[in-house]
Order: sequence, then C-alpha cells, then structure tokens
Amino acid sequence: MYVAAALGVLLLVAIGAGWYAAGRINPTARDTVVRALEQKMQSDVELESAEVSFMPGASAVLRKLKLRHHGRTDVPPFIEIDEAHVFTDYFALTAKPLRIDRVVLKGLRIHIPPKEPGQPRFMARSAGKGKPAPEFVISRVIADGTVLTILPRDPAREPLVWEMKKLALRSAGPKEAMHFDTILTNAKPPGEIVSQGRFGPWNAESLGDTPVNGEFTFDKADLSVFNGIAGILSSKGNYHGVLGRIETNGTTDTPDFRLGETGNKVPLKTEFHAIVDGTDGDTYLRAVKAMLGSTPIVCEGSVSGQPGVKGKTIELQTSIASGRIDDLLRLAVPMPKPPLAGQIRLRAKLVIPPGDVDVVRKLRLAGKFSMDQVRFTDKEIQDKLIGMSQRAQGKPKQEPETPITSHFDGNFAVARGTIRLDKLLFTIPGAEVQLAGKYGMRSEEIEFTGRLRMQARVSQTFTGVKRWLLKPVDPFFAKDGAGAVIPIKIGGTRTQPQFGLNMRARKKE
Repeated sequence: MYVAAALGVLLLVAIGAGWYAAGRINPTARDTVVRALEQKMQSDVELESAEVSFMPGASAVLRKLKLRHHGRTDVPPFIEIDEAHVFTDYFALTAKPLRIDRVVLKGLRIHIPPKEPGQPRFMARSAGKGKPAPEFVISRVIADGTVLTILPRDPAREPLVWEMKKLALRSAGPKEAMHFDTILTNAKPPGEIVSQGRFGPWNAESLGDTPVNGEFTFDKADLSVFNGIAGILSSKGNYHGVLGRIETNGTTDTPDFRLGETGNKVPLKTEFHAIVDGTDGDTYLRAVKAMLGSTPIVCEGSVSGQPGVKGKTIELQTSIASGRIDDLLRLAVPMPKPPLAGQIRLRAKLVIPPGDVDVVRKLRLAGKFSMDQVRFTDKEIQDKLIGMSQRAQGKPKQEPETPITSHFDGNFAVARGTIRLDKLLFTIPGAEVQLAGKYGMRSEEIEFTGRLRMQARVSQTFTGVKRWLLKPVDPFFAKDGAGAVIPIKIGGTRTQPQFGLNMRARKKE
C-alpha cells in the first residue's frame, strides 16, 4: 500500500502536469517525481527511468527504484523494485480519494532495518515542505516474488527472510488495512504456507506496531532437514495482533514423526497458542498440548535467538501427567517393539541449541519421572524378573499368584547422546533396586552400580543343599532391617546386559 500510493503520486504528477515526451518523463519532471516520492515515503529516492502512457488508459512504469528510508546507508535500501507498473483510467484520477485500478510490482525487495534499543525502527524526520500528497485507494496490488528481509540487530544472527511466491493485496480505502492473499516459501522445514488476512495500516515510524491478522495452512513440511528428526508435518491456524506481538493459535499433525530416518514412526499431534515477534521470528509458546501416540504432553517455552549465536534455541518445560512409557521408548529406541510397557509421569526441561548437529547429540533434557505397572515386553527378561521376585520373597520354587509388574522412579539427565540416571529406584514384589549410572543412546552401552535390597535372606533365595550351605553368610548381608542388601553392577549392552556383584563396593562396606 505504501509503495503503491507513492506510484500514484508519480502518475498524477506526470499525467496531470504533462511532463512527458514520447512517453518518457523529461529530466526536470523526473526530478519533480523523485521529490514527490521522497515526500510521500520520507526517503531518499533513486530512480533509473520513468515512462507514462495514455492508451488505452492512464499508466506509468518505473524502473530500478530504490528508497532509503531517511537516507540510511548503513543497511540495504528499505525498498528496491525492478519494475513498477501502475494502471488506472482518467475518471479515477479525478475522483476523491484518487483511485488506482492496479499496481504490478516486479522484483520487490523490502529490507527492514534493525531497531536500536530505545529508538524506533525508523527515526522520524520532517516530511519536508510542499503540498501534501492526495489520498489514494489502490484497488489491487500484485507483487509475486516479493522478498521481505528483517535485519537483526546482532550481526551474528541470521536475518528473517520471507519469500512470497504469490502476493495479492486489495484495498478498502485510504488509511485502512489491506486484504492480502499470499503463498510464502518456508525455508526450514521446506514447504509452502498459504495465508489470507488483513495487514496495516503501515506504521512507518514503528514497524512492530503495524496490525496484522489472518489464517494460514502449512502442508507437506519435511522435518528431515533438521538433523536427527523426520516426518511430514501439516499445520493450520489463525493469528492476530501487531508485527511485534502476533498471537497465533493452531494445530499440527505429523503422522510419521520419528527420530532419524530409521527410527520408529509415532504419530504426533499438537494444539498450540504462541506469541510470535514478527520482527525477529522469536516465538514464545504458551500451553502447547501434544499427543504422542496415546500419551498427552503439555509444554511451554520459547524458540528464540541468543546474542552472538547463529540460529535459535528451543527451551521447553514439559510434563506428562499420565502417559505410556512404550510411546516414548518406541520413539527413542530403534527396536520393532519397545522394551517396556506401562504408565509414566514426567516433568522435565528440554533445551535444543542451534547448529547442524544430530538432535540426539545436542539435545539436553533433565527432570524427574515415575513409572507404574511396568512390564518387560521380552518374555525371557520378564520370566527372569518373576524368578528374581520369587527368590527375593524367599519362595524360589513357588509360582506367583498374580502377574509381576515393576515400579520405577528417579532423576535423569540427557546430554551428548547419553542418559544419566540418579537415585533410580526399581521395585518388584520382595525386592528393591537402587541404581545410578548411564546409558548410551547410540552405543546402547550400560554402566550402572547400586544395591539390591531383598525381603528374604541370601540362603532363602535357594533350595536344597545350597540353602543350608549359605546360612552362615546371611548375617554379613543382613542390613537396615532387610533380609539382605547386596551391592550390584550392570554392564554390557541393552541386548546383552551383564549382571554381577560389585565387589569393590562390598569391600568398602
């Protein structure tokens, strides 16, 4: 709207004054047009050429137009246009307000300079002397291929770039918002955002206060461009506010979300409310509700840039009130079937810094969890667990009366592809295991130490002669009111774990 109105000034001056020769504006008139544009746009103007025509209606063409808002040379031109075409008829030029039928902009590039602390993004200055420019109504603006670049204050941060494959604007009147329809090319993840809404009136002195509202859809976004995750995302929603604070509500659906190209696919859906700073792309998430498989997850946090750092950092506070551990493990562990099934409660803080590094390696996660009614999906492991439970109760030959389930809780931290567990408590009927250690998410190597606390004494875990032979050692392991407390260690890998006594800890005791 801002650029189109300035072109209307050109048409009115050029045609109304008759300053043209063989369709090309003469140099004197061209200078007058430049001054008119400078007054309207409050900018220094460079114009290579301008032409007018009277057949069949009134029209004008500008080539290689550059506008430097308030003469700023420390940043790229505020507006660059390869060609601008204005079309209307003679009666529209005499109407009040002046009506322009159509404006076509080719090669439109807009650079929004960084806002300095305590200063508006554009410094105000006098519009200069002269007759005020008339009011305009632009019926339609077509600016396919427009590129909008918002320059950051921190040179280490990447500029926010919007490529508009299609852009059409319609005006309702002077000093009113324009209706727009656009198709934006999104860089990461790649895809096209289709949006309709209203934009303006343009606030030249404070870009962040320019109103905007509309609706959007985003389909077939390939998440595999982010190292470490994959899936095809679709999203839709609406937004409103001003550029400096856009409130948006919407949903996303990724039916094949996974970690890495070869990970298990788990459907992921979200409902979100977010606040977006349209001048730098920082996003602040409020009450994001996600569904990973059948597990509900609630998140809030931000996706924002950091001073001196290229890219954006994701920070989320995450909680699961009642979910399924199998959903989480299906996503995290590249196995046809997750090793555990059961209920989980979790609270954690997630941080993913920027950088072209596998998500598993750069992800940082820390928090607390609790799991109930847990069963190992591997029958061999579950059978061993049942046997361990019966021995720990002093019933090594008796079959369990009810199915055996386990309970876990503890603290955890994930960094550089390694899970560290602290104060991990694992309980089954008759036994309690306290562990601390680490697990490699890529190597699948296990390294844990801890204590096994049993209801039964050591001798009661055996039958026959062994039961009698071990009775003398019972007093050495009986401790803290338990039948036996045994230091243990677990090593090896996830598929071939190795269990044994932690003799070093035993000697210290």
